[in-house]
Amino acid sequence: MAAGADTAGRPSWAARRRLSAAFWRRGWLRGTFLLLPPLAWFGLLYLAALVVLLVSAFWRVDPFTTELVHDWNLDNFKRIFTEPVYRTIAFRTIGIAAAVTITDAIIAVPFAYFMARLASPRTRAALFVLVLLPLWASYLARVYAWRLILPRKASSTGRSSSSASRRWGSRTRTGRCGSSSRTCGCPS
Repeated sequence: MAAGADTAGRPSWAARRRLSAAFWRRGWLRGTFLLLPPLAWFGLLYLAALVVLLVSAFWRVDPFTTELVHDWNLDNFKRIFTEPVYRTIAFRTIGIAAAVTITDAIIAVPFAYFMARLASPRTRAALFVLVLLPLWASYLARVYAWRLILPRKASSTGRSSSSASRRWGSRTRTGRCGSSSRTCGCPS
């Protein structure tokens, strides 16, 4: 009775074996089932962001306080089609987005096919790095900009290695203990 209760909710051994064999014979099916949950989450988050953007297009901005007022109206859409400045900006943005998408597809599909099917492993790795390098460029530029803007912490000797402190001539006197405080009591 206890053994029957343990296996009541589980599929039989033969059913699991058939399912495993089906996934083994059809690699695309295994890949589909592995990629389906993350792709569903990405799609859900993307669609949720688009829905929020669409809903906020029906609201208006108070010109005095610049706060979003939840009055449902079509004024924003009317403004796009009636005022030439907004119409030009909207159509130019849509045109540029379409041109970039088509250009990227024309360049990326043959490049990806070459990387996946024709390139040697060493060439594939080099091309992979060359594709990812521009994506890292803005991130690295931002990191180095913040490193120049923010002062660095003082080193273990108490002296600041910041370029800002050297530039403005701020000098700190440190004692043997490494403290920059004048009240530490140790001789310099």
